[in-house]
Amino acid sequence: KEKILAEQESFLTNLKKVSPETKVLAKMQLVLNGVLISGPGDLVSKLSTIPGVNKIESQVLFERPMVKKSHSIHSTSAESTEADLSSFNSALFIGAKAAYDKGFTGKGMKVGIIDTGIDYTHKMLGGPGSVEVYKAIDSVKPTSYFPNAKVVGGADFAGDDYNPTLGTVLSQLPQRDENPLDFGGHGTHVAGTVAGIGDGKNTYNGVAPEADLYALKVFGKEGSTTDIAVIQALEYAADTTETLDPKNRLDVVNLSLGGGFGKPQIMYNEAIANLTRAGTIVVASAGNSGDTPYITGAPGTSDEAISIAASIDDLDQNIVSDAVEFKIADTKKVVELVEGTITVPAKDSKVAGELVYIGNGANPIPDETAAMVNGRIALIDRGAINFSAKFEKYIACSKSP
Repeated sequence: KEKILAEQESFLTNLKKVSPETKVLAKMQLVLNGVLISGPGDLVSKLSTIPGVNKIESQVLFERPMVKKSHSIHSTSAESTEADLSSFNSALFIGAKAAYDKGFTGKGMKVGIIDTGIDYTHKMLGGPGSVEVYKAIDSVKPTSYFPNAKVVGGADFAGDDYNPTLGTVLSQLPQRDENPLDFGGHGTHVAGTVAGIGDGKNTYNGVAPEADLYALKVFGKEGSTTDIAVIQALEYAADTTETLDPKNRLDVVNLSLGGGFGKPQIMYNEAIANLTRAGTIVVASAGNSGDTPYITGAPGTSDEAISIAASIDDLDQNIVSDAVEFKIADTKKVVELVEGTITVPAKDSKVAGELVYIGNGANPIPDETAAMVNGRIALIDRGAINFSAKFEKYIACSKSP
């Protein structure tokens, strides 16, 4: 520890000599031996002359995760909208009951949510559940509502005005404060998924309802963020007391954010690697841009991170996407609607009819099966050939005598 502190002090002394106008944003001493700075355009060439500097990297943007405000069901049954939340919910859908049966409910675990913040006034997250209370909070000042029994710690590493995509000086530099109130809703959504406390009627418990949450806010009120804020959050996760004692690290850190195309950068890649070596599990989303095949977002591409993709069950209360209902034998199913761009959108076509299964379209289709397609809807497996070829197979079948 003393060696790292001495190296950084020497660097800062030399930095002041070569670029006195450069601003020091933060110092990393656990997940990285590094300094986050902002300076003039010619700073990079000057930094390379300072003894001890072996890596220089520009900031990397992370897109703001969004919360979809509404969803549409093409045709939904009463069964799908009246599900018992205590028996049917996303936590049980992913198999959490197996952990509950063995006594694992998150008790004693400390989980950091690196995101848009957490609404600690939310009833599921230890708050009073009052809109008036939420609106009355000054987001840059301490409040008696934070920390609470559920959201036990955290900080805002961005500040309300931080939005690096804007051109103003104020928006370019993060301004840390100790109030991680969520404005976007996404961090609150993630926190509820992880450890929220539901009432079993209108809401249900998160996956680990007895875990403690830490709100590590890295977004301003609007716009994107950068790894300048994210790396500071990772440093905090390595020691929440900020006394350079890794015994105070978080058990798990969740990052449901990232860039659309996952090219890992050196700095936050190393930060994640060092944090995991110390014993913290880092979980990162595979992406936040919907159902986009073959693309994994960073930092989910980090070797040490557990990269997670989303799944959607057939319960109405768990989906916030377009859906379609169909019936197989006597069973009705509501499933996510994913469609290509070569035909009229399903929401405009209003198609309804009997399904005829014709395989994947690549294999031979029996004449008797092809003859049944005319006037019906072809049900075709994914894979083997592209959508256009499958559509051509359907057209050919529909013309069969």
